Amino acid sequence: MRQTRLALPAVLIGCALLSCGPFGSGPARAAAPQLVAKLGEAGQAIVRGDYKRSVALYTEVLAKPGLEAERRATVLNDRALAYWRLGLAEAALKDLNQAVKLYPEFAALYNNRGNILLALGLAKEAIKDFDRAILLAPRYAEAYNNRANAFSKLGRHQAALKDYNKALRLAPANAVPFHGRGRVQLALARPYAALRDFSRGIKLDPSFAQGYRNRAQVYRDLGRYNAAIDDLDRAVNLAPNDPELHLAKAQALIDKTKLTPALKEIKRALELAPEHSGALALRGLALAHLGSYDEALEDFARAIELDHRNATAYAARAWTYNAMQSYALALPDVERALKLEPKNLRALRVRAEAREALGQLEEAVADYREIIRLAPGDRKAAAALERLTGEGRPDEQLVNASDLSEWFVVIDGTGRYFALSERHKNLRIPLEVYGGKVPRLIDWELKKRPYRGIGVLRFNAGVIAGENGPEEAVYGAIVDLYNANRVVALEPISIGTRLASWSWESGRLTVKGPDGITSTYKLRTIVRARRRVVERNPFGSDRYWSGFWDSGRGYDSYVRPAPRAGRQRARRRGYNRRRRSRTLFDLLFR
Repeated sequence: MRQTRLALPAVLIGCALLSCGPFGSGPARAAAPQLVAKLGEAGQAIVRGDYKRSVALYTEVLAKPGLEAERRATVLNDRALAYWRLGLAEAALKDLNQAVKLYPEFAALYNNRGNILLALGLAKEAIKDFDRAILLAPRYAEAYNNRANAFSKLGRHQAALKDYNKALRLAPANAVPFHGRGRVQLALARPYAALRDFSRGIKLDPSFAQGYRNRAQVYRDLGRYNAAIDDLDRAVNLAPNDPELHLAKAQALIDKTKLTPALKEIKRALELAPEHSGALALRGLALAHLGSYDEALEDFARAIELDHRNATAYAARAWTYNAMQSYALALPDVERALKLEPKNLRALRVRAEAREALGQLEEAVADYREIIRLAPGDRKAAAALERLTGEGRPDEQLVNASDLSEWFVVIDGTGRYFALSERHKNLRIPLEVYGGKVPRLIDWELKKRPYRGIGVLRFNAGVIAGENGPEEAVYGAIVDLYNANRVVALEPISIGTRLASWSWESGRLTVKGPDGITSTYKLRTIVRARRRVVERNPFGSDRYWSGFWDSGRGYDSYVRPAPRAGRQRARRRGYNRRRRSRTLFDLLFR
């Protein structure tokens, strides 16, 4: 069977309906010129977004007598796409069911039907269709990607990763599997792996707004709020009519306490979706931060009226009651929020603070301990525990997994590993591991100029499932000691026998991974230093010029100008004397 060509990539979150275009797919049989023209017009209508016109044209074609079964199946497939874009899932599913009966060897039909089933929440049934599509077309990258989406919905993350990897091997220039794999890495508590995947996906397709939103979420989780806001700016510019993007940007601005621009983004979201419960709850939170408590409470009440299961609205109203010192009023709201979302950290923090203010210290301590169990790096909860009990952060389990004298590895209550240093007390490096192995530290390198303050901790990250079996992975954690001990990235050094290429140049680190994908990190700003250079000309006079130090080789921002004493010696030697004007006598006789 001929390999199908997909007209639309699966770029939507969750799933997207993939369509085989009216040309270049299905049976390669001759068709009447009028039929071809009508199919082409219908396809153009889909591209323009005129789905009703497309449905009408496809319906006219299907009404013609004598249409071959395989041709009819491809037309039904394309009309299903138009129905789907119109939000008519049942009509789309009906067309695809009929098409499968007419043309059971057409892999794209199963792929598309699987996408609809997945969108309807029927992930197990969708997987059966993706299995069938892959059986018919073993190199069908989109089917692997979509089956990975289904596995991810079911929480089968390892199976999802395997399918995303297969999709990337078959279509390495497709951005979609990178975004899907990034979401799975995030679910597996590997934010730096997710960051790599989202960045690669954005590099391949800079026009995908949701990709920037995905990466912004990782930046927020890592506390890099300015980077999150920058990404959300790009997302909003790409999709200005998406209220969710405006709200995501508003939340990031609230994190940075930039409340006025946050309210502007929320206002735009409410213009696009006036009855949006989440937008009203977020506006209430911003107003509460500004001290406009009455207006905030009105927004929370309206948000809850529109959606009784909006946990954010209950938690935000409880926070507002705490800010008003009405702690007894906060507790019922926060209980509702935690009933809806038991692991909501913000709600837990609000309840802990309310209980502490009301003198319920044992209950408050229990809440702070639960926060630290869910988020071991939470400094506020650790400080509260130390204030209330003197115990601070609960002890982490020491893991004997280091070949370095000053370094050791600990595991926290969530099963995550961290590297700690006796010398760098405030440094806490997450070690993302694969295959359930315990990470082992290999070496620690502090870079010299022009990368002073940059350190690289190399560690064994376990085993990664490769195409030919499990492969041992070695990663490097890049740390900036001059920037609040920030972990810049975790990048592979080797996977199995395949080596990554690390290039340090012009203040940047460029890593070409074993998979051939390149990541670049700007670490230092190079400032070229200048010095005075003196040459003697054949006539005995001095001429001066400024040249780059070391024939153009620049140093970083830590380079300092020559000491003052050196400049004074130069002046004493006459290098800085002002040249006197040449006379006619000089020109003729000297």
